[in-house]
Amino acid sequence: MALGSLVLGGITVGPAVLIGGFVLAGEGEKALTKAWEYNAEVNTAIAKIEAAKDFMQQVRRRITELQSVFECLNKSAILGLQELESLPSFDKNRDASKFQKVALLVKALAEIMKTPVLDSEGQLNPVTATIQAKYRTL
Repeated sequence: MALGSLVLGGITVGPAVLIGGFVLAGEGEKALTKAWEYNAEVNTAIAKIEAAKDFMQQVRRRITELQSVFECLNKSAILGLQELESLPSFDKNRDASKFQKVALLVKALAEIMKTPVLDSEGQLNPVTATIQAKYRTL
């Protein structure tokens, strides 16, 4: 009789273990699916961060380029103004071209300062590249 109850107990425990295994496997699959979804979200976030880093490097590069052009124009304008100020008197026939050059330098400086690096949509302003090409040779 003891053997019969042992067999009967094994018969009832076996299906319970089997069902428990199926449930556990199902939960494991759900957890694995959630992990893969989270992995995809993380990869998307990483891609967005990398794109933002690249964009910030482009902005930094553009600012550095504009700063270089600005500093060069500023030095030339200061030298031109000092040269004009050192003259005993202003002769329009003699000094007009120097004055005009200084005026163009000051106008270029003002244009650089007024032009935003980013446009209204938050992208690099294409006008800054034009300004850079326009005034690099002055």
